[in-house]
Amino acid sequence: MKKALLRAFGGLDRSYLFKQYLVGIAIFAICAFIVNRYSDGLGLYTLLTFSVNTLLYPYSRYLFQSMLKAVFGNTVFDKGAAILTVLRVASIIVCWIAAWLIAPFGLVYLYFRGGQKSVR
Repeated sequence: MKKALLRAFGGLDRSYLFKQYLVGIAIFAICAFIVNRYSDGLGLYTLLTFSVNTLLYPYSRYLFQSMLKAVFGNTVFDKGAAILTVLRVASIIVCWIAAWLIAPFGLVYLYFRGGQKSVR
């Protein structure tokens, strides 16, 4: 069991994880600020949910990027940079919000991919 968990969770490069955790922490902070400002404060359930989403976000994002690469390949989009930026930010937010749903599939993908280090 320990070997399987290490194979799945250890399948991403440390620099990729660091970058994605920074993005996840930034989203956590923004969401915590919004919830704290417009409600009665952060409850335990909210903090737990935000923390789990932040911890699982890199694996969610990795699966999403892998799927995009499988669909689009090396296609380069040279028009509509504003639209693509909005879509990218939206996909980041969706991956963070749904990390608890998407990340388990990402971990299974990493496990069956062979546990090789992936560089993004």
